[in-house]
Amino acid sequence: MKKKIQFLTCEPSADYQLPLVTSCPGLCTYCYLFTNLGQTPYLRGYANLEDILDEALKILTARAQEITTFEGSATSDPVSIEPITGSLKETVLFFAGSERGRFRFTTKFTDVEGLLNIDHNGHTEIRFSVNTPAIIKKYEFKTPPLSRRLEAARKVGEAHYPLGFLIAPVFYYETFAKDYRGLLQ
Repeated sequence: MKKKIQFLTCEPSADYQLPLVTSCPGLCTYCYLFTNLGQTPYLRGYANLEDILDEALKILTARAQEITTFEGSATSDPVSIEPITGSLKETVLFFAGSERGRFRFTTKFTDVEGLLNIDHNGHTEIRFSVNTPAIIKKYEFKTPPLSRRLEAARKVGEAHYPLGFLIAPVFYYETFAKDYRGLLQ
């Protein structure tokens, strides 16, 4: 249960954070979540989704004349527990029905099947965080390999979601130039 529902700003990528999940099971050694979550680094999915979306609706109503974008992955990777919570599906449907509300999130995870056959109305953008196989193996311990992320991205694209990719952080190592060129191809 998200006790205090507060939507922090999330510039420059979005207007507000949308808190669906906190933390991540990926255990990427470079991730800011481990240093920013202080005494509460454990994974939490919030059960009071209706309250969270009601708060989003209040913001959308107050900003009715402008497009307002909410970021769903500022404090988490929400796809990591979507098969358990179903909160992403409900959130995508909420924003599909919003004239000026938009939703976006980034993921390294691949459990996107529940999002593929729903009417998203083009109002949700899904971005996949990718890196070279060497970096994924060395630093992103509990995440799917690049091939599975690209397969999930293909499915998302075929479902006509706005789709993006994020390569971050970029690491400098002996074969980095060759490896990142290969990733971009």
